[in-house]
Amino acid sequence: MKLTLLHKGLSVIAFVLVIQIGFLALYIEAWNKAESMAEQQVRTREVLGRCNWLAAGLSETTLSCLAYMATGDQDCLNIYRKSAPDVQKQFKDFADLVSEKPQQKPLIDRATTLSNDLFTVLDTATKLNQQSSRQELPDLVKRQLMPVLVELYELRRNILAGEMWSYKQDSLEENLSMRQLRNQFVVILLIVDILGAAGLFYWFSRGLTRRLSILSDNATRFAKREQLHAVMRGTDEIADLDGVFHEMADSLRLAERRKQEFMGMISHDLRTPLSSVQTSLEFVLEGHHGPLNKELAGWIEMANQNVQTVLTLINELLEIERIEAGALTLEFSEVQVSQLIRQAINSVRAIAEKNNIKIAETECNGYMEADEDRLLRVLVNLLGNALKFSPANSTITVDCTQTADWIEFSVQDQGRGIPADFITRIFDRFQQVSPEDARQMGGSGLGLTISKAIVEAHGGTISVQSTEGQGSTFKFRIPLSQSDAQNRQPDGKERTA
Repeated sequence: MKLTLLHKGLSVIAFVLVIQIGFLALYIEAWNKAESMAEQQVRTREVLGRCNWLAAGLSETTLSCLAYMATGDQDCLNIYRKSAPDVQKQFKDFADLVSEKPQQKPLIDRATTLSNDLFTVLDTATKLNQQSSRQELPDLVKRQLMPVLVELYELRRNILAGEMWSYKQDSLEENLSMRQLRNQFVVILLIVDILGAAGLFYWFSRGLTRRLSILSDNATRFAKREQLHAVMRGTDEIADLDGVFHEMADSLRLAERRKQEFMGMISHDLRTPLSSVQTSLEFVLEGHHGPLNKELAGWIEMANQNVQTVLTLINELLEIERIEAGALTLEFSEVQVSQLIRQAINSVRAIAEKNNIKIAETECNGYMEADEDRLLRVLVNLLGNALKFSPANSTITVDCTQTADWIEFSVQDQGRGIPADFITRIFDRFQQVSPEDARQMGGSGLGLTISKAIVEAHGGTISVQSTEGQGSTFKFRIPLSQSDAQNRQPDGKERTA
């Protein structure tokens, strides 16, 4: 099975995804660089902060120690002793922070040694001050303390100068630029998504809608028996479906042509010879070639009836074909309802009398616009069916009801009725309640189908109500013309035929 449309859609989606992946890679690169620079700035600020904190701590311990040596104030000594361990701890943490770079390790090691020497000198100075050996203090400060302090501050400057994450204004501006670029990539990705979705929607909707509309129009044209559009180009599923539809249409047209040829053959090659045979049989039955004995006359009569049955079937088949081809034409005229019913009853009177069946009718003095011959055929078909399935000494009732807009005819019998599961199929072609009906009572099963088509051609409806074992009632409703209102009400009188 081809999946061309799916492949095309997936190709477009893949193309959009490739573009998105490219922009996403640039976005990730910009994001990582911006984050790296932000981390550098944070690291640089942390190094600066720790350096400043150590400088302040060293100043505090040194000054508090010097103040104690100068004044002998015990509070200065307490400040020194309290701050000295904290400064040593902070110095160790700072060494761990900046010792990741190999070029910084000698400076950090030297600073660690000097810090230890500083606190050794300060501890020595406090002890000399407590032992009243103050004459040694100036020399200790000059020869040991000051060189250590000077070298420590020099190392601080060198460590900061060698730190690769030194905080600069241009790095801040570059970081801001990278963040702006990252935001631009986000906007570009959103635009690509929107344009991609819009493009996919337009491509699919334009292609599918246009091609499906052609298929839909072809279906409408085929139903109206009009020329179809040209075969759709392409190799996708819709083009394949259109090709199959054209092949189906060609096959149906061929079948229709063959059917028309067959019906033409029936009409000319069968009906004409059968009519000639029937005429010959009737000529013999009338005694034009001399009298016939009883047995021979019976056989000829049977043959004549069989020929008539075949001719009736052919005529009904041709009538059905004309109806389905839309060739059923109605010749409207003003019809007197009571006269129409009387003509139908007169057409089947001989059969009714032969089977000892009564036909009761209700007079309807109204008028209607209709094809009189066609409606007469409907009534005769309904009466003929009622006579077939009505027992002797029963009654068939023909009734009518009129309103301002329509007239409803009904034919009610007292026959065997119709099974409930068969009522929905009673108006279909060749439908017989029982297979024996066609053999024993005759009929092609097309009478009700033709009657339904005639009623619907008048804009009316036909229906049946039946209870098995209690008879059936067939009703059909025909729209009325705008005639005199006083002529549209039945007088309610009943006559028996």
